[in-house]
Amino acid sequence: MVKTGHTKSPKKCLEDKMKDCTGGTWIITRATVDEVDLVSIGYKYNKKKVSTFVMIKGAGSTRPGEPYIARFPDSFGNVCIRHIARPVVISHFFNASNKVDSHNQSRKFSFRLEKK
Repeated sequence: MVKTGHTKSPKKCLEDKMKDCTGGTWIITRATVDEVDLVSIGYKYNKKKVSTFVMIKGAGSTRPGEPYIARFPDSFGNVCIRHIARPVVISHFFNASNKVDSHNQSRKFSFRLEKK
């Protein structure tokens, strides 16, 4: 996932192209750099935010995958959900990305680092 270190990535271009797109939209770009085939995906999961991902070709499928489940309150305070389409490779990324955080949280708890 491209965050702040985005030099030479298509992050700005993807954000510009997707500014009027709806949530659940993605754009795929391809490039070859130093004989390595790269794929980048601009993914918009809400009205404002575009996430950018860069990977080597073949890292995962860009076909529709497991949707993102957005939770939000309605006018009565009830929690509503909306399924937002996303590619398989991004579904896999988000399903696996919290593993390090979960491990660190359990390790910190066992050491009681927050208490010291």
